[in-house]
Amino acid sequence: MKKKLLVFLLSCQVLLSACTGNGYDNFSFPQNAGKSTITPIDQHKIETHYEDHGEVLPTVSRAASDDGLCVIENKGIYFDVTLDFEKGDHYAVGKAYGEAIMKIMPEAEGIVESYIYENIEEAFTNVDDTLYHRLDIRATILFDSIPKEYQDELNGIAEAFTSGKGMVKDGKLSFEEFRLAQFVPDAVRGTACSAVSLDGSRTSSGKRITSRLLEWYIGTENQVTKIHTVTHIKNAEKSYTAVGCLGLMTTLTAINSSGVMVGELDVGSVSEDYQIQDKTSYTFAMRYAIENYPTAREVAEYLAEHAREYTYCANILVTDEKEALCVELPVTESDGEPIIRDKNSKLLDEIVNDCQDCLIIVNAYVCAGRDPSGIKFSSNIIRWERFNEWFAGDSSFSLGSFKEIMTSERHDEQASLVQIGNNDAGFHLVIADYDTRTLQASFAKEDAKGEPPVFYEIGTF
Repeated sequence: MKKKLLVFLLSCQVLLSACTGNGYDNFSFPQNAGKSTITPIDQHKIETHYEDHGEVLPTVSRAASDDGLCVIENKGIYFDVTLDFEKGDHYAVGKAYGEAIMKIMPEAEGIVESYIYENIEEAFTNVDDTLYHRLDIRATILFDSIPKEYQDELNGIAEAFTSGKGMVKDGKLSFEEFRLAQFVPDAVRGTACSAVSLDGSRTSSGKRITSRLLEWYIGTENQVTKIHTVTHIKNAEKSYTAVGCLGLMTTLTAINSSGVMVGELDVGSVSEDYQIQDKTSYTFAMRYAIENYPTAREVAEYLAEHAREYTYCANILVTDEKEALCVELPVTESDGEPIIRDKNSKLLDEIVNDCQDCLIIVNAYVCAGRDPSGIKFSSNIIRWERFNEWFAGDSSFSLGSFKEIMTSERHDEQASLVQIGNNDAGFHLVIADYDTRTLQASFAKEDAKGEPPVFYEIGTF
């Protein structure tokens, strides 16, 4: 495995269900080592001096389905996909999407298959046909639990996008593998992520800025970075934009036309037993919520109401122009009750929060009364303390200075194991600016060399 990928994996803490910390927990100072070889943290800072606006990428190539229901533009760094549900039903649009993928990037089929098996190998120790069968059962139950129109859509994509048979690692994507790919956060493993949202009182424009970093496994050959995708769902009042991967409808980061932004962050459960019977997908529930509710509060309340129906404990970022919320979603009674946290919520005694009008989210529950073990993982406490240091007080940020501080840690082996926004450390970093109502994103690159992230203009809301 490539050296930089190993560092990436350490920084992301991508273990099954719980984002456990391997940061400094087992570190001990050497005996009689003489002068320290650890360099000061200031030497790991980078200055980037961003403008408020992002870079606009030209279209390298373009493909469309024969019926025009799907258009894909290759932007070089990511694919820009438009799906038109105003002119076709979910099955037809799904099939159009699959057809357009095979026109513009047929090798995506093999990349998605490798994404499945490498995620399984990262999450489980004993990988065999029995495990594949168990995961297929999980995916089947989750698929059957989501709304029929979503099932129709996935069936349509699979008809054009898959050519393999069964759970067989052969470079050809089967329907079973494709279906499991849609439910990796629900059926296979969690994500290591973070989020920050500043109220208008903390921004120079007077309007909210929300950011969400997704840390995700990019593959032994960085192959998943080849299928970054921004998907624009055109569906009247249900329209939204999602940031994810080609062919995958999983809701990782998304924002609807009303400005409700969502992002999922894994939280470890105190229960070790995975439950699937009578469960459903929280990632597709996030999609349903932003399609059907116009405010952050309504989306948060919907997700909290259905918390016990999901498979993994999670934090869900939910913001709109007026509010920033974190839905703490425990899936069992032993994990507690769902809580909708805002900037004024009482926090655990272990938490220091010096930030005014600012919401911070990491991979742990932090509301008063919660089990404090999650925040004690080094990955979580380092993230929290870093954000608390950066955004303490009441100073205001422009969009450019916000991007600057979010990407200020250089990625190398002697820096902290937790980088907040460097290309090498995060799969994507998405920022919603509620002043201009624009989205910007930075994406992990296949050939990343530790350079500062580049932010691209990827859409409006």
